[in-house]
Amino acid sequence: MLLVSEKALAISQGRSYPIGDIAVSRTARVLSRYVSHEPTGVGLAHPTTMQLAIDEAGAGRILLAAAAAAATKPLGMRGVFYRVAGHGVNAIDGPSSLNLPPYDTWATKSPEDPSGAALHIAAEVRRRTGCRVGVAIIDANDMAAEVFASVDVDAEAVLAMIADNPLGQSDEQTPFGLVRRVAQAGVATPAPEPVPVGA
Repeated sequence: MLLVSEKALAISQGRSYPIGDIAVSRTARVLSRYVSHEPTGVGLAHPTTMQLAIDEAGAGRILLAAAAAAATKPLGMRGVFYRVAGHGVNAIDGPSSLNLPPYDTWATKSPEDPSGAALHIAAEVRRRTGCRVGVAIIDANDMAAEVFASVDVDAEAVLAMIADNPLGQSDEQTPFGLVRRVAQAGVATPAPEPVPVGA
């Protein structure tokens, strides 16, 4: 099975931009100040990533999401902003030293049509290699994991495999992963049948 980072896919689709090229609105600047900084990345706490969220979902929806998050935060509810915002806003990534240059100074939207992309990748791998390979488009970090789309592999099984973020969160910088089935550890392989001498 081939694991494909949603960020690598989005970059290949031209959905990543140098932060200097993103025209940031006053709304994006103000809202980004109220976003919590997470150890896994900048998220929407950067004005450029908040602007990409507004571009994707619309200013009205983002303002509604911000209001809903503010109203429910005292109740200890988390993730309300992203549930209301929708449109893949949770997958928007900002500039980070953890990214390979030049993408350490770029902001990236979520990938477009991850299901179609997974089908296309699986078909291309089969065409070029003659092998049928499962494909999963994933977003994983040290706090959470999500399967955007999967082909010829169960999404729940993929989620279990990536729960501990095997592609890494820091200097591993691995946009792809291969998963292979291996023999179970500790299970002895049966010895071959003895062949009589002279046979």
